[in-house]
This record gives sequence, structure tokens and C-alpha cells, in this order.
Amino acid sequence: MVWVVPSNLKLIDRATRYITRLTDLNYTAANRLLFEIIAYVEPRMKADQAYPPVVRMAVLRAKERLTNEQAEQRIKAEG
Repeated sequence: MVWVVPSNLKLIDRATRYITRLTDLNYTAANRLLFEIIAYVEPRMKADQAYPPVVRMAVLRAKERLTNEQAEQRIKAEG
């Protein structure tokens, strides 16, 4: 479920809970990270362009201490 698109409060909560379960972040930190990543991909979302899965990006950033750009490149490399 790392491809969940957090487009409403229920899905934002769900994405945040996924991030907390897959990392060592608490709910507040996971939610903050999620919103950072949403802001990063939002221009592409609004333009109906391809963008990486935000939960997967959050997990990579939290576990491996990557930037948004590095996490996105890692996801692209995973295929």
C-alpha cells in the first residue's frame, strides 16, 4: 500500500500510519515528513504528471536519511 494517494484526511491518516509502522518515526514526525513529500510532488500531481509514491519516498527518507531527490532516484532505479 505504498501507492496510496493521500488526497483526503482519511487517506492522509492511513499514509501516516503506514509510515509509522514501516519506520521508527512517531505519528507527528511521520505526518510532517508526508506533507513535505506531498509538497514536493504536488506540482506534478496537479499537472497530471507521473510522480513517485509518497509513502515509499517517506520510508526511504526516514530509513536511509535521503533527500527527496535521492529517494525519488532510488525508486526509479528499483523499477
